Amino acid sequence: MAEQVLERGRSNYDFLLRRPSAILETQFEASILLVGAATSPLELRLAVTSALHTALPDLVCSLVLLLDVETQQLAYFETNDSPLYMPTSGVVWDSVRRRSADTLAEAIPSSDPIRTLYPALPPSLGDGQVVVVLPVLPVKGHQIVAVMLAVCSKLQPPHEGKLQWLKKNVLVASQRVMKNAVAEKERRRAEGMLRVCGDLIDLDSSILLLKIHKHLKSILDAKASMVLIVDEVTNELICQTFDDVALDTPFTLPMAETLYGRCVESGQNILIDNVAEDMRYNPAVDTVNNYEPSSMICMPVQVQREGHSAPKTIAVAVVFDKTVEKGGKFTSRDVENMGFVLRFSSTLLANTLAYQREMLLRKHNVALLEMARNLFSSVSDQDKLLRAVMNEAKKLTNAERCSVFLLDLQGHELVASVFDGAVPAQSPFRIAVGQGIAGFVAKTGEIVNIKNAYKHPKFFKEIDMSTGFHTRNILCFPIKNNTGDVVGVAELCNKVGGNFFTKYDQELAATFSVYCGISLYHAGTL
Repeated sequence: MAEQVLERGRSNYDFLLRRPSAILETQFEASILLVGAATSPLELRLAVTSALHTALPDLVCSLVLLLDVETQQLAYFETNDSPLYMPTSGVVWDSVRRRSADTLAEAIPSSDPIRTLYPALPPSLGDGQVVVVLPVLPVKGHQIVAVMLAVCSKLQPPHEGKLQWLKKNVLVASQRVMKNAVAEKERRRAEGMLRVCGDLIDLDSSILLLKIHKHLKSILDAKASMVLIVDEVTNELICQTFDDVALDTPFTLPMAETLYGRCVESGQNILIDNVAEDMRYNPAVDTVNNYEPSSMICMPVQVQREGHSAPKTIAVAVVFDKTVEKGGKFTSRDVENMGFVLRFSSTLLANTLAYQREMLLRKHNVALLEMARNLFSSVSDQDKLLRAVMNEAKKLTNAERCSVFLLDLQGHELVASVFDGAVPAQSPFRIAVGQGIAGFVAKTGEIVNIKNAYKHPKFFKEIDMSTGFHTRNILCFPIKNNTGDVVGVAELCNKVGGNFFTKYDQELAATFSVYCGISLYHAGTL
């Protein structure tokens, strides 16, 4: 019994009987376990620092730098979220670039930038002291995951063996910590984006776009941004907002001629570091709102479509000029972050645009009903009815002018007796069926949409010459009776707020023509 008590006593106070070297060995092993247990950059730095103190002789000071996964730069982690980045010049940087372990017999120069990161480095070395710089990277890799720097006594083989053991453990631990850091960053980014999405929800597209602009600038440290909406009908890009301003009058940009259109058509991101030296940017067509950028990122805004493998591009987002405080140039990381934001906000934008299209359709339906009421209230007076037809047609399609021709079957001519604007010298004005755009529509019964009137071979220039009016584009549609025969033609000129009449205007015109035919029939004109 006494022997057992004595044995327990020896076990409890065994550390008193150990040699100092054995105690250090145990402390080093414990530090290695802490390195293996680290889950964050801060924990790993502290564990490696502790291991260096037990592994190296007469350690004066040490510095541990770890790879920041977000910036891919080596950094000193005071906290997990506040890295201090390693200067890219100096003695230590030279060792890192060579990816070689160095033992320096002289102190790091006082002018070396590393001292701004770690002022505790001694100004000079004592007798037998050295500076050890040990980059940590895979055997067959080139990416440095950590750097250990220590000021200590000259290394002996046992110390070098411990450093190699520590290096292997730091390599494995760094890779695990980096994966954890990436996962944590993605989790935080997703949570943040979900909160932002709650703020982004808005049924007004202009307000939503302004919110997206603000968030893109905040995430990417950009000076300006814009989102151009794709108009599938006109094959144009619509600019409703620029940076922090909702434009009083939205304008359009041609898809084929602009850098932004090429981004949409290719579905690829465009990163330009120096706009002035990049031939892809054409100031004549790519300058928006008189803003002259130095650098930019263009990115298609895409949504998945049910039943389609390829996404649909609904807009193109653009950010201009990274702030000087954040480096002055956009990086691949900025492109990744921008894509992350747009993946979340694209669905919100698509829903808002769909809602506004639905509201526009309802508005046009109400306008058609109002138009029908106005037409039917004018059936007692032919001239009044024809003027009502012209006015309602212009309102529906945003046209500058409208002319209405009735078909004279006896003379096989189109006759206009009521005019919108200037009255031609010959009144009533007559056009032979088959002559010009209106005559062609009367002959074929087809709707004609002309983007450039003067380039069209059937355009009858004499009308412009007689009225002094300049026609840019034309939407001409037939008016038919209840049996489907053409009894007249309406010709709309010059789309207001657009470069030409759209397919949607054509659909409105086709619907409108039915009401015209009914009204003219009840007026006894047909």
